[in-house]
Amino acid sequence: GEDNDPASLRELQDSLQDSNWVVRREAAKGLGQRSCENVIPDLKQLLKDHHEAVKCMAAGAIVNLSTRSPAGKPLVACTVAPGPALAKRASTE
Repeated sequence: GEDNDPASLRELQDSLQDSNWVVRREAAKGLGQRSCENVIPDLKQLLKDHHEAVKCMAAGAIVNLSTRSPAGKPLVACTVAPGPALAKRASTE
């Protein structure tokens, strides 16, 4: 979650759509530990997940990013490497 590489951010975003609920939950956790405000829309999609643990982790990550900056870092709009997560999100907006 603390890696600031744009490719790592894209991998976490892509993992939000994984078929394994544990992967989705851990991706949400990792995104919640970053200082990227622009991942909140991706996390909001998980609030409709069929698995409660995924929904709870996504909600916690959103709260973490919305109310305070993780580890005292200011929230910023992070640069994201192009990939499937962004393409899917753009098609649903």
